[in-house]
Amino acid sequence: MNDKRWPHFPGWDEHAATAEALAKACGAKAVCSQKYEYLKVEMSSLI
Repeated sequence: MNDKRWPHFPGWDEHAATAEALAKACGAKAVCSQKYEYLKVEMSSLI
């Protein structure tokens, strides 16, 4: 994966992809973003 959203934070792309996949499997939606030096994950139900 060459097109990284957070190239200065190793592992964040993999963590974000995992959170998004888990949310999708549960019928929810995950939005991942950077908040300061942390990876922020917001989950919401699609119902």
